[in-house]
Amino acid sequence: MQKLLRFAVAMFVAASSMCAQAAETGFHASVPATSGKALPHTVLLANPDLIVNEVSAGGVEEKVKDWSNDASQNAGRLVRTLANENHAFEIVDDTRLDASDKRLLEQYAALYVRMLASINMSRRSSNPAWWARVAQFDYTMGPGMQDVAVHSQADAVLFVVGNEHVASAGRQARTAAGILGGILLGATTGVGVFSVPTAGVSFLSLGLVDMRTGDLLWLSADSKGGGINLRNEKDLKTVLTELFASYPSLPKATDNKKAK
Repeated sequence: MQKLLRFAVAMFVAASSMCAQAAETGFHASVPATSGKALPHTVLLANPDLIVNEVSAGGVEEKVKDWSNDASQNAGRLVRTLANENHAFEIVDDTRLDASDKRLLEQYAALYVRMLASINMSRRSSNPAWWARVAQFDYTMGPGMQDVAVHSQADAVLFVVGNEHVASAGRQARTAAGILGGILLGATTGVGVFSVPTAGVSFLSLGLVDMRTGDLLWLSADSKGGGINLRNEKDLKTVLTELFASYPSLPKATDNKKAK
């Protein structure tokens, strides 16, 4: 799963370079209201998988288990709270699922990551044919989760996946040295040259999938070159709130203004 999340981040970076609006990396989409697909009433929350990697001075990535576990647990709790506060849907737990069901969900979470990267590549393609493909938004992962739907008594599953890269102390020192070296060089030559190693691109995504058909019903994702601090609960809540804001059944800001 970690390798697939790295793949998705790489696809985000590649896709961003193909588009003039490379600074805009967040996107939200849902099936059109005319599709006839009803929004789910009960949703199974798959175990959030937020991976926090530490990047060494030499650029080597290593997953930090404690940071990743804390971020994943906080994400699960915050998603439950936001869904309840927004009356978006009722979240059911996975206590009715056996080990086989949970393994299957992990496999579909990995498939969701691949689909997420594919969608972002398509929407940023220079080929108009791919833009039309994204506009139709008829992505599906197939009906392989039907048994899980029966066992959980849920209409859909919500996948929460994310990835963050944190610079190690050594890498931060190297960054500071690069900045200082650039300042000193600029003072002597009049030309500043900065060598600043970055920790990489981070992202967070929510994806709602109909478990009986495998159709992707709603997708909300954000990717930032400066990183999304998944370890900070306040920052994590802010990003998740922004992602939830695009859910089709929630009142929009314009609707709230009209009501006043």
